[in-house]
Amino acid sequence: MNTLTALGYLEQVQPSKKYRLGLRLFELGNLVQRRLDIREEAHSSMMALSEKYHAFVHLATFSNGRAVYIDKVEVDTSITMYSQIGRRAPMYCTAVGKAMLAFLPESSMEEVVARGLKPYTPNTIVDRERLIDELCQVRQTLIAVDREELEDGLTCIATPIFDQMGKVCASISVSFPYGKIRGIDIDNLENDLRANSRQISERIGFKGDAAVPLL
Repeated sequence: MNTLTALGYLEQVQPSKKYRLGLRLFELGNLVQRRLDIREEAHSSMMALSEKYHAFVHLATFSNGRAVYIDKVEVDTSITMYSQIGRRAPMYCTAVGKAMLAFLPESSMEEVVARGLKPYTPNTIVDRERLIDELCQVRQTLIAVDREELEDGLTCIATPIFDQMGKVCASISVSFPYGKIRGIDIDNLENDLRANSRQISERIGFKGDAAVPLL
């Protein structure tokens, strides 16, 4: 009880000495609600992208330096992918992760690097400077790419979603396993991703430019 009180999950009422739920739970409840709102606002866009490109579409947020998948649209349930709703993934080698990491404070990127840039495939970025260069490019284009960096044969393209404060809160990606990206007009896909992420951002309150910290 003392530990939960110290962490803010409970608070003791004087003079009865009884306990009640603390403000920390209220804060967590609001956080969960915001993420549920993103899922609700993003799902129609995800369905449209999946149908147009016959591709898997993912929605992710972040927690404790990891990307967390919070929604997914599948086109072929016979294909097994790393992603599952609720599953965590590295931010440095996934498109959804890089799309968010590029707009988080430098300290977030340094925390990811400090944990180690594990090579999942021969294409995984394991060099800090190369990762910084890629994140800078993401800021300029609003497009992040996973070039078979987490799974062999899987290419993903993602873009960030911003909240009412102009801060990154999620990302949306289109994924093509086993070379299915061949024949796709990448320019059109990137433009569609940017347009859909802008619409989702505006639906959850985004009104201006993104708040971009300097690397």
